[in-house]
Amino acid sequence: MRQLFPNPHLPILHTPLYLRHFVDRTTVPLSLNDVEEENEDEGIDVDDDSVEDAFEASELTEAELQRDRDLVGNEDVRADRYCRLNVAQVQDQQQIIQVLAHRRMMRWLWLSCLHQIGTTRSTLLSDKQHQLQYSQCNEREQEVDRKEGSRKSDKQNKTSLGNRNEFSKTTLLEDVRADRCCRLKVAQVQDLQQIIQVLALIEESCVGYGMYLECTRETPCHEFFQLDDTTRLKLSKGPLKFHEFKDKLSIQMLTYAPANVFYPGDRNFREVTEMSIEKRNARKRRATTESMPTATTSMSNDDQFAMMMMMMKKKEEEEEEEEEEGGRFCGDLTKYKQHLASKEMTNTRNNCFVCGEKTRTRCGMCSVGLHGHVNQGTVKGRSCYIDYHDECMFGLCRSDAAYFGRKKNQ
Repeated sequence: MRQLFPNPHLPILHTPLYLRHFVDRTTVPLSLNDVEEENEDEGIDVDDDSVEDAFEASELTEAELQRDRDLVGNEDVRADRYCRLNVAQVQDQQQIIQVLAHRRMMRWLWLSCLHQIGTTRSTLLSDKQHQLQYSQCNEREQEVDRKEGSRKSDKQNKTSLGNRNEFSKTTLLEDVRADRCCRLKVAQVQDLQQIIQVLALIEESCVGYGMYLECTRETPCHEFFQLDDTTRLKLSKGPLKFHEFKDKLSIQMLTYAPANVFYPGDRNFREVTEMSIEKRNARKRRATTESMPTATTSMSNDDQFAMMMMMMKKKEEEEEEEEEEGGRFCGDLTKYKQHLASKEMTNTRNNCFVCGEKTRTRCGMCSVGLHGHVNQGTVKGRSCYIDYHDECMFGLCRSDAAYFGRKKNQ
C-alpha cells in the first residue's frame, strides 16, 4: 500500500486530527482550539481555513460536543486522539481517499463518500449504547474490586494473589480503555475498504471513458484513426454512454485471444509460451493478415493499431447485420422454427458440430451437420440441434474450439 503512494507529504498527513474525524465519527469530536494547540505542539503548519472548513462540514453542534465531553471525560478525549484500531491501516486508507480526491472528476464522489462515512459513523453508537458500554465497564471494575478484597483476606497466598490482582487490574484498565477509545470495529474497516475499492474502480473506468470521449469528439483523432463517413455519422449522433462503454470493453477483452500474438506482451502469456516457435510465428502472421491489409507492412505501430481498430469496427458491423438477417443464434422460437424447417437429410455422414459424432442431418440455413432429435442408436435423445442455436451454449460446442485457438478434442 505504501509503495503505491510513496510521497509522505500528502496534505491529509499534515492534518491528521480533523480528517480522522471524517473517517471515524464514533470518536469524541474535538474543538477548533484543541486542533490548533495540538498542531502547535507537534510543529505542524496547517492552514486555518482548511481546519475551519473541516469543522463546518462535520455539522456538530456545541450541545453534542458538551454531551460527549461530559460522557467520556477530558482524559478520554486526549486518548481518543491516538487510540485507534490499526492506525497504520486507517492512515493508508486516508492516503488513498486523498489521492482520489485530487482528481477533478472524482471530487463529487470524495465529498459524498465523506458525508456517507460521517453519517454512518455517527449513527453507530447511540446514547443508550454509550451508557450500556460504560455500565458494563463499571460492573467489571466492581467485580475485580470484590475479588481483590476477597483475595487480600487470604494471608497464605498473599504474594501470589497480589501479583494476580496487579495483572487483573492492568488487564481491566486496558479493556476499559479499549472499550472507550477503540470503537472502530473490524466491520467498519471492511466497509471503508469496500468504499475505497469502488472509488478506485470508478476512477479507472472514468479515466478510460474520458479518453474515449476525447478521441470521439476531437477532429484530429478522427483523422488519425482514418474514420469513414459512416462511423463519423454515428459519432455525430452522440458517443456511447458510460455503461455501454464498459460493456464494449468487456466484450473486446473476452473475445481477444493472446495466442494471436498481436499486442506487445502477448508473448509472455502461458497460452503462447506453451506453443512451439513455428506455430507461434504462424499464428502471428495469420492474425496480422486477417486484421490488416497487405499494404501495411511499412506502416508504423500506431498506424497499424489504428487500422486494426477500423477493421474490428467493420467486423462488428458485419456481425450485427448477420444477426438481423438471421444468423446462428435464435433469440426467440420464431427464428428457431425457420432453422428447424430447413433441416434436411444428406447422403454422406458428416461430423456433428456439437458432439463430433457422425450424423446425416444438417441445418440448411447454417450448413452444418447436427443431430436432429434422434430416437434410436447410441446418440438417442441428444439435443445437438437445439444446443447449436442456443446462445448459452456458445463455447461449449465442439466446433467452437477454433474460436479460442484450441483443438476440437481439448
